[in-house]
Amino acid sequence: MSRRRAKLRRRLWQRQERQPSGTLLAATLLVFFLAIVYFVAPPSLPSFFQRLIGLANAVLAMLVVVFAIREFGHRFNRLRLPMIGRLRTSQIAGVAVFLLVLAWWLSPWAPIEAG
Repeated sequence: MSRRRAKLRRRLWQRQERQPSGTLLAATLLVFFLAIVYFVAPPSLPSFFQRLIGLANAVLAMLVVVFAIREFGHRFNRLRLPMIGRLRTSQIAGVAVFLLVLAWWLSPWAPIEAG
Protein backbone atom coordinates (compact mmCIF):
# COMPACT_ATOMS: atom_id res chain seq x y z
CA MET A 1 0.00 0.00 0.00
CA SER A 2 2.77 2.46 0.80
CA ARG A 3 4.37 2.03 -2.64
CA ARG A 4 1.07 2.75 -4.32
CA ARG A 5 0.60 5.87 -2.23
CA ALA A 6 4.13 7.00 -3.01
CA LYS A 7 3.52 6.54 -6.76
CA LEU A 8 0.24 8.40 -6.51
CA ARG A 9 1.88 11.27 -4.65
CA ARG A 10 4.66 11.47 -7.25
CA ARG A 11 2.13 11.57 -10.07
CA LEU A 12 0.09 14.26 -8.39
CA TRP A 13 3.21 16.29 -7.64
CA GLN A 14 4.40 16.01 -11.25
CA ARG A 15 1.05 17.21 -12.58
CA GLN A 16 1.17 20.30 -10.38
CA GLU A 17 4.62 21.30 -11.65
CA ARG A 18 3.63 20.97 -15.29
CA GLN A 19 4.27 23.89 -17.63
CA PRO A 20 1.24 25.83 -18.88
CA SER A 21 -0.14 24.40 -22.09
CA GLY A 22 -0.16 26.14 -25.45
CA THR A 23 -3.94 26.36 -25.29
CA LEU A 24 -3.90 28.24 -22.01
CA LEU A 25 -1.14 30.56 -23.14
CA ALA A 26 -2.79 31.38 -26.49
CA ALA A 27 -6.20 31.88 -24.86
CA THR A 28 -4.71 34.24 -22.27
CA LEU A 29 -2.98 36.25 -25.00
CA LEU A 30 -6.23 36.42 -26.97
CA VAL A 31 -8.21 37.66 -23.96
CA PHE A 32 -5.62 40.34 -23.16
CA PHE A 33 -5.46 41.38 -26.81
CA LEU A 34 -9.23 41.75 -27.05
CA ALA A 35 -9.35 43.66 -23.75
CA ILE A 36 -6.75 46.10 -25.07
CA VAL A 37 -8.65 46.47 -28.36
CA TYR A 38 -11.94 47.21 -26.64
CA PHE A 39 -10.76 49.39 -23.75
CA VAL A 40 -7.52 51.09 -24.83
CA ALA A 41 -7.52 51.37 -28.62
CA PRO A 42 -9.04 54.43 -30.29
CA PRO A 43 -12.42 54.07 -32.02
CA SER A 44 -10.91 54.43 -35.48
CA LEU A 45 -7.50 53.78 -37.02
CA PRO A 46 -6.01 54.01 -40.50
CA SER A 47 -7.08 51.01 -42.54
CA PHE A 48 -3.58 49.45 -42.61
CA PHE A 49 -3.34 49.36 -38.81
CA GLN A 50 -6.94 48.21 -38.40
CA ARG A 51 -6.30 45.30 -40.76
CA LEU A 52 -3.02 44.50 -39.02
CA ILE A 53 -4.81 44.31 -35.67
CA GLY A 54 -7.50 42.12 -37.27
CA LEU A 55 -4.84 39.81 -38.69
CA ALA A 56 -3.18 39.47 -35.27
CA ASN A 57 -6.55 38.73 -33.67
CA ALA A 58 -7.35 36.11 -36.30
CA VAL A 59 -3.98 34.38 -35.80
CA LEU A 60 -4.46 34.27 -32.02
CA ALA A 61 -7.99 32.85 -32.38
CA MET A 62 -6.68 30.23 -34.81
CA LEU A 63 -3.91 29.22 -32.39
CA VAL A 64 -6.40 28.79 -29.54
CA VAL A 65 -8.57 26.48 -31.65
CA VAL A 66 -5.65 24.44 -33.04
CA PHE A 67 -4.00 23.97 -29.64
CA ALA A 68 -7.30 23.12 -27.94
CA ILE A 69 -8.20 20.45 -30.49
CA ARG A 70 -4.72 18.96 -30.38
CA GLU A 71 -4.67 18.94 -26.58
CA PHE A 72 -8.20 17.79 -25.82
CA GLY A 73 -9.35 16.03 -28.98
CA HIS A 74 -6.63 13.48 -29.72
CA ARG A 75 -9.16 10.86 -30.71
CA PHE A 76 -10.97 12.99 -33.29
CA ASN A 77 -8.04 14.85 -34.81
CA ARG A 78 -7.82 12.98 -38.14
CA LEU A 79 -10.27 12.75 -40.99
CA ARG A 80 -9.96 10.65 -44.13
CA LEU A 81 -11.41 12.18 -47.25
CA PRO A 82 -11.49 10.13 -50.46
CA MET A 83 -10.04 12.67 -52.90
CA ILE A 84 -7.81 14.67 -50.54
CA GLY A 85 -6.45 12.07 -48.13
CA ARG A 86 -5.87 12.58 -44.42
CA LEU A 87 -6.66 15.92 -42.85
CA ARG A 88 -6.44 17.05 -39.28
CA THR A 89 -9.56 18.55 -37.81
CA SER A 90 -7.39 21.05 -35.94
CA GLN A 91 -6.15 22.43 -39.26
CA ILE A 92 -9.62 22.63 -40.77
CA ALA A 93 -11.12 24.28 -37.69
CA GLY A 94 -8.12 26.62 -37.38
CA VAL A 95 -8.49 27.84 -40.96
CA ALA A 96 -12.25 28.24 -40.53
CA VAL A 97 -11.85 30.29 -37.34
CA PHE A 98 -9.07 32.36 -38.93
CA LEU A 99 -11.27 33.22 -41.92
CA LEU A 100 -14.32 34.00 -39.76
CA VAL A 101 -12.40 36.33 -37.44
CA LEU A 102 -10.67 38.01 -40.37
CA ALA A 103 -14.03 38.50 -42.10
CA TRP A 104 -15.40 40.00 -38.87
CA TRP A 105 -12.54 42.49 -38.76
CA LEU A 106 -13.02 43.45 -42.41
CA SER A 107 -16.77 43.93 -41.94
CA PRO A 108 -18.49 47.12 -40.70
CA TRP A 109 -19.05 45.41 -37.31
CA ALA A 110 -15.35 45.40 -36.39
CA PRO A 111 -14.54 46.81 -32.93
CA ILE A 112 -12.21 49.42 -34.49
CA GLU A 113 -13.38 51.29 -37.55
CA ALA A 114 -11.07 51.81 -40.51
CA GLY A 115 -10.78 55.44 -41.35
